[in-house]
Amino acid sequence: MANEFHYCASLSITHPSVDPKSISEIITEFPPRIETMAGSERRSRDGTLIVPHRKAVLSHWLAYLHNEERLYSGEHPVSDFLLGKLQKLEKYTDFISQMRQQGAVTLVIGWFSESNYTAEIFTAELLKKCGDIGLDIELNIYGHSST
Repeated sequence: MANEFHYCASLSITHPSVDPKSISEIITEFPPRIETMAGSERRSRDGTLIVPHRKAVLSHWLAYLHNEERLYSGEHPVSDFLLGKLQKLEKYTDFISQMRQQGAVTLVIGWFSESNYTAEIFTAELLKKCGDIGLDIELNIYGHSST
């Protein structure tokens, strides 16, 4: 269909001082892709120092919520997929609340469109569950390029 797209979903936690390794010890279902400690030298995914050299201002922990690089909305509607993952994250509601006191906990959705029009409904149930758990939603939309 014309309104389908590919997407990815991650859980991101930023905090001024928490050790991201301690987050990995608590949230065990989703292995981290990024674990950066506040005050450490910024590095790329392969471990090389990022130029210009700067220290990370915040600790950052990020984990993909799926194994594939991208999911297809025609096979895995976003709301259905995320509701399944939120069921696993519900048990961390108290921990997420603690992180939100000084930091941010965000459900990050990368939306990749190959056409000029794509659409998806984020159900009220999904939005409510995100609110109940304490998750903000960030949409990163990568649209069709005509060049």
